[in-house]
Amino acid sequence: MKLWIPDIGDKIILTADWTFSVINEGRNSALWQALGLEKHPDAIAWNAEKIKRLAAAQEHEERHRTVKRTTSTWGYRREWDSPENEKLGEELWLAYREAEHPKVDVTFPKDTCLTIDRVYIRKGASEFSSLTFFIGDSPMKELQPVRKGGRWPGGQRRFFARLEDVNKIECDLLDA
Repeated sequence: MKLWIPDIGDKIILTADWTFSVINEGRNSALWQALGLEKHPDAIAWNAEKIKRLAAAQEHEERHRTVKRTTSTWGYRREWDSPENEKLGEELWLAYREAEHPKVDVTFPKDTCLTIDRVYIRKGASEFSSLTFFIGDSPMKELQPVRKGGRWPGGQRRFFARLEDVNKIECDLLDA
């Protein structure tokens, strides 16, 4: 195994199909739209789970928190009826936040060209480690811009992937 850490602007071509999780958040919104992922069964199930978790957190909070009058600047404070219910409330809201952004597995075909635009790796925050790419050429019509007959909306053809998925890429380095 030969170690290679990409630099900004490095161009690669996939030598094998690459499957990775596309997270529906701002940096991936154009990719999400171009691939029609909002209609994917995994995204629909994810959204249903998110709604269920939100309802559970809100219902628990309504049942176990009360408004108390205080002498503070704001005049009111919401208090839990017990430490156990406070802990459970925090866990329910955490579970909701974990389901906030749906993700769907997508496969880019062999011969897709990508340019590294951003490398983000930070000690103590590995859950945010990622690379951002620009899509060059691809045999996949959905990744082509509309002006070339593809389905990619206007704007930059840019997306990000988590480092754990990026480490699964099989590629060759292209000359810049």
